[in-house]
Amino acid sequence: MTYEDNILMVLEHIQKDLKGLKETQSSMHDDIRILKETQSSMQDDIRNLKETQSSMQDDIHNIQTEIRNLKETQEKIDSRLTRLEVYEEQITKKIETLVEVQQTYQEINERQHQDILSAVNRRAEIIEMAVKNNSKKLNKISIDVDFLRYKMFENEREIYVIKKNIKPI
Repeated sequence: MTYEDNILMVLEHIQKDLKGLKETQSSMHDDIRILKETQSSMQDDIRNLKETQSSMQDDIHNIQTEIRNLKETQEKIDSRLTRLEVYEEQITKKIETLVEVQQTYQEINERQHQDILSAVNRRAEIIEMAVKNNSKKLNKISIDVDFLRYKMFENEREIYVIKKNIKPI
C-alpha cells in the first residue's frame, strides 16, 4: 500500500468518522431538542405542582381555620351542655323534693281523711243511736199524747154530763 492509498484510507475513515459524527451530532441535536421539550414539560409540571401546592396550602389553611372554628363551637357546645347538665341536676333534685313533699302530704291527707271518716262514723253511730232513742221516746210521747187526748175528750164529756145535770135546778 502506498502512501496515497493510506491517506485515502485514512480519509475514507475520517469521512466515515465525520459522517458518524454528523449523525451523532444530528442525534444529539434531536436528544437536546427532546431534552429541551422534556425540560419545558418538566417546568410546566413544576409550575403546575407549585400552583397545586399553593392551592393545597390555601386549602390546608382553610381547613385549619375551619377546624379552629369547629373547636371553638365545640367548646361553646360543651360549656352549654355542662350548664344544661347542672340545670338538669338542680331540676331533678327539685322534682325529687316535690315528690317527697307530695308523698308526705298525701300520707298526711290519707291519715286525716281516715281520722275524719272515723269521726264521722262515730258521730253517725251516735246520731243513729240518738235517733233510735228519740224515736222510741217520740213513740212513747205519741202514745201519751193519744192517751191525753183520749182523757181530755173523756173529761170534757164528763164535764158536759155534769153541766147538763146541774142546769135544771
